[in-house]
Amino acid sequence: MDDIESPPERRPGLLVTVCGVGTAVVVLFVVNWLNHHDINAMGFYLNAVIPFGALLVGVAAGSGYALASRVLQVRLSSRYVWSMVLTGLITYWAALYVTYQHAIEQAGVAEAAYPFTQYVKDSCEQMAFAPKHDGDKPKPLGGWGYPLKALEMLGFVAGGMLPALFVSGLPYCRKCQQFLKPYRSAYLHAARRWPEVKKLATPQRTAEIQQASAEVAQQAHEELLKLAGASLADVEAYLDRLAPTADPDATARVCVVVEKCPTCTSHVIKPQLIHYSLKKTLLADKSTVTTYLTKLENYEQPAG
Repeated sequence: MDDIESPPERRPGLLVTVCGVGTAVVVLFVVNWLNHHDINAMGFYLNAVIPFGALLVGVAAGSGYALASRVLQVRLSSRYVWSMVLTGLITYWAALYVTYQHAIEQAGVAEAAYPFTQYVKDSCEQMAFAPKHDGDKPKPLGGWGYPLKALEMLGFVAGGMLPALFVSGLPYCRKCQQFLKPYRSAYLHAARRWPEVKKLATPQRTAEIQQASAEVAQQAHEELLKLAGASLADVEAYLDRLAPTADPDATARVCVVVEKCPTCTSHVIKPQLIHYSLKKTLLADKSTVTTYLTKLENYEQPAG
């Protein structure tokens, strides 16, 4: 192992923040454009509860932080990601204000005659969903509109944080301050052959798939656990003993993916269980190797 201490991790600077705010501004322009085409992007709900539109708009608004972090090779700290809550709230209310401006412009009403606070109150209390039957009139939610509007705001803020949370969780070499990239992959196959298994009746086929998945996952767990802390050379030597390509006739297999720092030998191993299903289609399943996967994804091998 390398005993040299890693340099202090770079913090997201002004450029990351500018990119994030810039993306939010672009999204506001898009929301305004959609308003002028009678499309309320944030007013789309699933099952009259889930603020799906606000969530998507939030994801778009927060994508700039994630993209800047990835391109500039700067990992966003958890503190920085949580500080984005304030940015998300500001962006949400800015988007609401843009919608308000469009509404009074269309109605030809002065801002003094219909203030923003009244618009927010009406947008909550007059919120209504399309009736189930044709001919029925939409019923305003009244006071129930306030919690739904609050849920919409939370959905927007949560959506804005999702891209940053995803990128901040990617494997990262602290020494070189770079995100790891896919390096090599190989396959560990189950002994049971799919052409024979798929001919079995449903109960027997289910048992065979489960058995094959459990056996190959256990084998991968035992073999790869020995590589925790191993050098990249040892990991490559192990991959050389595996199949370089997937065998479509194997009932189950584990794909062993190695991600490596572009500069040094820091790396992580990320296995994934893949098996056939009763519908004779391939499924990716991490549940069987969750413990092992978590252990090695969080492990960062020092440069050696």
